[in-house]
Amino acid sequence: DPNLNQPLQYLHWAGIRIQPGCPYWDIWKHYRYLNEPMPEDESLQTKTQKSLWEQITNKLHKSLKK
Repeated sequence: DPNLNQPLQYLHWAGIRIQPGCPYWDIWKHYRYLNEPMPEDESLQTKTQKSLWEQITNKLHKSLKK
């Protein structure tokens, strides 16, 4: 932070999906693990949440199969 004459400890990426393969991933990963060992991208992957519409249709299909 130039105002405090100290290096920044984190970057804020509000509104941007941060996961392997997305824009800015390499930059984010570099700074996230700047002073730590960097894990492989595969270990950082998270399950993507289904949209509300997908959740509703899945429940509907499951209930119709019974």
